[in-house]
Amino acid sequence: MKHYIEKLSDKLSEYYSDEEWDILVDLLNSLEFKYNKTNYHLDNIKEKIEKSTNIEMDIYYDVVCVPLYYEIESFVIAMRSTVDIIMHVINKTMKLNIEASKVNLGTVYKHPENTKMIRNILHRYTHNRESALWNFFYQFRNEIVHEKSITQVLPIVINFFQVSHPLAYFEIKGQKQNVITYLETALNFLKRFVIHLFEQIEITVEHNLKK
Repeated sequence: MKHYIEKLSDKLSEYYSDEEWDILVDLLNSLEFKYNKTNYHLDNIKEKIEKSTNIEMDIYYDVVCVPLYYEIESFVIAMRSTVDIIMHVINKTMKLNIEASKVNLGTVYKHPENTKMIRNILHRYTHNRESALWNFFYQFRNEIVHEKSITQVLPIVINFFQVSHPLAYFEIKGQKQNVITYLETALNFLKRFVIHLFEQIEITVEHNLKK
């Protein structure tokens, strides 16, 4: 992600005033931090599952499952925070002038000054075939922050008997999902989403510079 942020920064620096640029640098730094934080929690989840053998069953929930719940909840929140930051990046780079407290997917998507291509990217990722992954972190975050804990939203089942190390599962929309595989897929989805938006922001900025 650092490479993509630096590449975008090179294109943006000539296009904005010093004050605008300082705000954008802060936003891009925040985005990198949030994305790296998501990676950090995924690494912790993998490590906790891999090291969850040879633990007595009467303490297994407290020693293995509870830390996993902490990490998964933090993973989901960090993913959603990354999305929130990219909405602010769009607001500033496209000069939509939406009040900071009102910046969200809906206000950015519907803004008349936003470009058609950025709206298309937002629609493709949030409304079409990949929307299940979008809902995973965008909607689940609301539930686990405002209504429930991750233990209620995504109860974990751990299978000890099929392979050399335990496999952790949760159920999403009636389908059993491998925790690590699903979270890796969700993180790759987020990465593609951010990169595609960066690419379109870069194209728009270059076009504006040529005017």
